[in-house]
Parts: sequence; structure tokens; C-alpha cells
Amino acid sequence: METKYDDRMIRNFFQEHKKEIADNHFTKKVMQRLPEKKKNYDWIIVLFTALGTLLAGLLGWNTQLPVISISIPDQTTLYYLLGGIFAFPFVILLIYELLNNKRISLI
Repeated sequence: METKYDDRMIRNFFQEHKKEIADNHFTKKVMQRLPEKKKNYDWIIVLFTALGTLLAGLLGWNTQLPVISISIPDQTTLYYLLGGIFAFPFVILLIYELLNNKRISLI
């Protein structure tokens, strides 16, 4: 085919006429001006998730505490609502880690 021959000709032309450009420490200067890497604060999410889960678990298992009801459908207790609120960051963190992990893909 002509495209293979044309591609080969173009590739050979560029290899024969390739010129190196002097760096003059340009790369080093650019690397020094780049901003520092941002600190990773994922541990805060894990810490508060663990604390919230522990608190929700303790409140849910302790039957000595008075039950506090709020006016949402079916008179759901406050402890279930708090448990859901405290577990929400854990679910979001799990989804975030699954989507950003290069070895695991949901898509």
C-alpha cells in the first residue's frame, strides 16, 4: 500500500533531519518553579468516618439511652439517622478510592 510507503518515507525524512536543541538548563529551571505536591488529607476522612461509625454503633447498641424520635416518615430514631450520616463519608471514600485506583475500575 502507498500509505505504508509514505509513512516510511516521512519517518526516514524526520530521522535524517532531526536536530537536537540545546537545553541550557531550561528543564532544571522549569522543574524548580513547579509548585510543591499538595499534602494528602484522606486520613481525615478515614478518621472521622471511623469515629462516626463507632459513635453510631455505641449509640445504637446502648439500650439504656432514651430513644429520641424526630418527625420524619415512620418515626425513624435519631440514632439511625446519625448512623446514616456518619457512614456516608465512608461510602463516598470507598467510591472515590475505587474510581481513582488504577488497578480497579467500575467502568
